[in-house]
Amino acid sequence: MEVVSAPDEESGGIAYRLALPRPRHGDLKSFRVFVIDTHPPIPTDNAVRSSLDRLSEQLAKVGVKVGHMQGQLRIFLREPKEEVCLAVGETYSVRPGRPHLVTNSGEIEATLFVLQGVGEYDFVALSSV
Repeated sequence: MEVVSAPDEESGGIAYRLALPRPRHGDLKSFRVFVIDTHPPIPTDNAVRSSLDRLSEQLAKVGVKVGHMQGQLRIFLREPKEEVCLAVGETYSVRPGRPHLVTNSGEIEATLFVLQGVGEYDFVALSSV
């Protein structure tokens, strides 16, 4: 699969060609796709969202396992003690080294996109803190 990104006007009109590795599967039914159609700081246009919805439906019809962001998360934090609830489209940043526990706080399975920042992974088991 190859992807060509559009020229970036801020960098003098330079475009990039991304050469991705060959697919691991030979048929569509073997693939899983996670659709990210919500971005908190940049709202998704209705036309774009509709196109993504149609594509998701078409992929599902041919047997592709398609996932969407759904559900709610609860983050329990220490130092200082705090509790944060997040729904699809909401964000929260945890400073490196701050003890926290992420749980599902809703009635349905939570499927959300979590981004770990750059740097060393700082997991510490709660039993050792």
